[in-house]
Amino acid sequence: PRSTLFPYTTLFRSHEPFAKLLHDSVLAPIGMKHSTYEQPLPQALQSLAATPFRGDGKPVDGGAHTYPEQAAAGLWTTPTDLAHYAIEVEQSLQGAANHVLSAEMTAEMLKPEIGHWGLGLEIGGADTNPYFSHGGANEGFRNIFVAYEKGGEGAAVMTSGDAGGLLGDEILHSIAAEYGWPDYHPAIRTAIQVNPKILDQYAGTYELQKGFDLVVTVQDGKLITQATGQGKVPLYAESETKFFPTVISAEIEFFKDGQGKVSFLVLHQNGHDMKAPKK
Repeated sequence: PRSTLFPYTTLFRSHEPFAKLLHDSVLAPIGMKHSTYEQPLPQALQSLAATPFRGDGKPVDGGAHTYPEQAAAGLWTTPTDLAHYAIEVEQSLQGAANHVLSAEMTAEMLKPEIGHWGLGLEIGGADTNPYFSHGGANEGFRNIFVAYEKGGEGAAVMTSGDAGGLLGDEILHSIAAEYGWPDYHPAIRTAIQVNPKILDQYAGTYELQKGFDLVVTVQDGKLITQATGQGKVPLYAESETKFFPTVISAEIEFFKDGQGKVSFLVLHQNGHDMKAPKK
């Protein structure tokens, strides 16, 4: 628990394996019947699991990775089960279904703190109509779910490829357009030409998260980005400091320090801002 949310922490010992504890206390009460934290995945469930693929379309060597950090990277699930989770959070917040958390604790969980993050969930949208979301990015898998705190709307998209995030974004754009969501709509922008000397200043490696970098290069008078484990994505200039891709709805903005050197960038995407310092 984060100290900004809780005045104290309670420790206990369950004497049960992590996967069983989570099944009995979270997954089963919510109705997530096709989910497990078992690592590695039991042989009986292997035939039900999707094959993970790299961005170039080749399967991940050795198949799905087994991760030691079960809580962060160990969940096997389905889009339907993720929807069960989102619905539980929505209903729990209203006090309509509190199988795991009380309405009060759910409200605390959804309070945005540093970087628009609540407790385990990213919070976006307008203050009057917020949504909560979370992505997944194990080797060979890219997933995303989003759900509105009010109204009961949401979606879960799961893909079995390192480049699946691009597909997930497009699907969410289509859902937002079809159902009239206030968020997740692609922006309409006009590209301009920028002096190549300015572009050269932006080249380098930027750390979005520990172990997850964004490499920026200049090719044929255009910025090219490549995130760890993903393909190359060209950027187009909206101004001398703001750039956008066409394959996803996002914007990258570069910032300089007091000496005039580029020190970090900010990725603006789906109502969230992610700062990435230059290495």
